[in-house]
Amino acid sequence: MPRLSIIIASHNEGDLLLKTVQSCTDTCRGLDFEVLVVDDASTDDSIERLEHSPLDVRVHQLESRQGLSPSKDFGASITSGDVLFFLDAHCKPEPGAIGGLERC
Repeated sequence: MPRLSIIIASHNEGDLLLKTVQSCTDTCRGLDFEVLVVDDASTDDSIERLEHSPLDVRVHQLESRQGLSPSKDFGASITSGDVLFFLDAHCKPEPGAIGGLERC
């Protein structure tokens, strides 16, 4: 069970989503963490890009559009981290911004 779960809600975010996940991975290097992307019924190729990337990320696709808050709530219900960190797909965390949360 990871100590820190990063939950990213996404809808048609494409390249921005990949950059956000990569940034999370970079800033959390050496920590016990997972990244979960909850895709809110995207119609672009966001999920295919993630699935074909070398990034270590869990992806769950919602079948119908739910909205940002319900997507994050769903993500919280299926993660197992002691600390949950919510992030929008277009937000790139600054280096070190997430790392301190694992110690909470």
